[in-house]
Amino acid sequence: MAGDSLTQRKAQLDKAEREHLEDVVTEMRDRVKENVRFQLTQQSLDEPPGRDVGAEHVASLAEAIEQEAVDGEDWTDGFEQFVNGVGYTVVIRLAALRCLEVRGFVERQSPSSKPASTGHSRTTSKPTARRWTRRRPTTGRTAHTRR
Repeated sequence: MAGDSLTQRKAQLDKAEREHLEDVVTEMRDRVKENVRFQLTQQSLDEPPGRDVGAEHVASLAEAIEQEAVDGEDWTDGFEQFVNGVGYTVVIRLAALRCLEVRGFVERQSPSSKPASTGHSRTTSKPTARRWTRRRPTTGRTAHTRR
């Protein structure tokens, strides 16, 4: 598929490709959920927090978990709902980015073009590296082009 143009690629996946994609997505989602569960447990959020939650980000997470526990559900149910929601959200966003990349709306920058420092520059407040960039149309006129 490397040499195929976007117009020559098929729009639908065959059964084997679809099943493989489902397996990959399920595995990704399970990994994300396990990571989120681990991170929340490290913050002691696998159980209801006491009055003094501590850091602001932990308080925000605790509030989000509480909001997931609806209709009389307990903390454990809200915790699992939160973990599942984050798992699905992360995988969907990654898949969407990949779809945009495949369709030519964004392009991935090569690791060699990334500066050594990925933090903020000392002279500006802008990040020094971006992983995704918007690709400009290659054909047709746009409002920003002149003849």
